Amino acid sequence: MDFLKKQESVYEEIKNTKNPVWIWGAGSMAEVIEKRLNEHGIFPKGNFINLSDIEVDNEKLWQLKELEETGNRIDVIVGHGKLDLVKNLKNCNIVDEIYVLDSPYEQYWPDVKAIKKLEDLMLKGEIRERIYDNKSYECVNKYVEFYNGKMENNFFEEVELLCEDMFEFEKLNLTENENYIDVGAWDGDTVIEFLKYTKGKYNKIYAIEPDDKGYNMLSKKFKDSIRISLLKMGLSSTKKTLYSSKSNTQSMHLIDSGEGKIVECNTLDYLLDNNIIENKPTLIKTAVPFMDLDVLRGAEKTIKMIKPRLICNISCSYKEISSIIEYILGLNLEYKIAFRYRLPVPTQLLLYAF
Repeated sequence: MDFLKKQESVYEEIKNTKNPVWIWGAGSMAEVIEKRLNEHGIFPKGNFINLSDIEVDNEKLWQLKELEETGNRIDVIVGHGKLDLVKNLKNCNIVDEIYVLDSPYEQYWPDVKAIKKLEDLMLKGEIRERIYDNKSYECVNKYVEFYNGKMENNFFEEVELLCEDMFEFEKLNLTENENYIDVGAWDGDTVIEFLKYTKGKYNKIYAIEPDDKGYNMLSKKFKDSIRISLLKMGLSSTKKTLYSSKSNTQSMHLIDSGEGKIVECNTLDYLLDNNIIENKPTLIKTAVPFMDLDVLRGAEKTIKMIKPRLICNISCSYKEISSIIEYILGLNLEYKIAFRYRLPVPTQLLLYAF
């Protein structure tokens, strides 16, 4: 049974439950979960949280303690990456069943051919020589097993395959002289991780984000930071015009045509050649849905000249995982490749090149 068929079986179970169905949470993932449920003819009773320190100002959003006071039995639906939450809810005396919807976003839905290509690639001798350690193989195997529908338990239990944050991977060897480029910086979460890990000891940060909402959040957080430059633009393999879209995905992404906002894209090489980015990067992170490979191609001159360390959230570009690995190794820069998870969910598979 592959991933999508396995998910369909979960919807069938939910459809046949006798209890009212409630969704935990009220954020973007909860909205997508409700949409998926509605598509399958399932209409939840409402949403709840179990965070007593948060004031609820929404007639559809309940506190767990309010549901407990009714005494009614319920079933609960949560999104991926909520393992601690699931454990806590199992101890709730009104909860009968808990259903986990892994990867409700189409952004992360697997491509059968891409998964098979990744399996085959990892068996090649010339690739195996460049993979850093056995943990990297375990990470990829988890990813493949999950999307092939072969995983019986929670996606993730082996905490040693996790990085507490993106920058703790030992082979990064961060110093006080880092020039960090964050491509797909969104609201600054990975910039904050970088600042925390380096304890503020670095040379320069460039945070690149084309989305209005994300860029506005970046500006509020870092507008007074002298060593952090914010760039509102898209990056690609060439200079081009793209359009914003958020159709069936967790985050905004860029497409060739559409009715979304026009986003002018450039290449990382162009930004460096024209001193828009003045410092040669020592570390580049990409998390750009469907476009990580394009971003890397647009930085080829820079990568060949400097050989910065690379971090790619490759599950954002699930159809191109194998191509990204082949591209980096094909640069003939003697990069080693490692894989780790940032969170215990399949959408957080990180590739490190060093």
